[in-house]
Amino acid sequence: MKTKGPTLSTFFATDRHTAKQVKAAQTTPAFAKMKDQLAKSENGMSGKMAGMMIDRISDLLQVDIADILTNAWCTVQELVKYSDPQSNPKDNPAFVHLSEHKITSIHHPQFKPTWNGKSLATIRFDVYIELDLKGVILTISNGRIVEATIGSCLGSGSIGYSGLSLFEKQSKNIPFPTKISFGKGIPLSTRSENEKDHSIETEKTEMV
Repeated sequence: MKTKGPTLSTFFATDRHTAKQVKAAQTTPAFAKMKDQLAKSENGMSGKMAGMMIDRISDLLQVDIADILTNAWCTVQELVKYSDPQSNPKDNPAFVHLSEHKITSIHHPQFKPTWNGKSLATIRFDVYIELDLKGVILTISNGRIVEATIGSCLGSGSIGYSGLSLFEKQSKNIPFPTKISFGKGIPLSTRSENEKDHSIETEKTEMV
């Protein structure tokens, strides 16, 4: 998968989990229910299953943080006037400076594990990330965000499972390329806040 920079996986460093995190996952009620689905003869299952579960987090969090940002930027009321392609044609793009702002995003990645051919209960993680941004300049052309530069971005957040925090990050600088390109561009939303579709449970992004 081609990315535009840091992902949720690299931010949380999920590829470097510890034995302590694996052990902690085994203490949750949700994990106990999953273990009960298996025969009692499955020796050593608990540790192996917890390890496999946390290993999967890296795969599930291959989400570009830049995409999280554009999801929020595209619904900013102040940018609605740029959604009309005629107001900013390709040969006359608009350069919009955003004031210091914060974006929060909630994700619920999940997967259904199997053990010795037996399908188990779905495992669902709770991912929260908060991004504090300064010095953002958006290039808008033809009603789309085509490029972005970011002065600075500080992130914090957590990954939880069944009420237990598995990964946490506090006020970490997130490095982005000097200029982020979005190819053909991300179309700006013309819908009001009340009309936005929140039916997709796996991701909810807000900008304040």
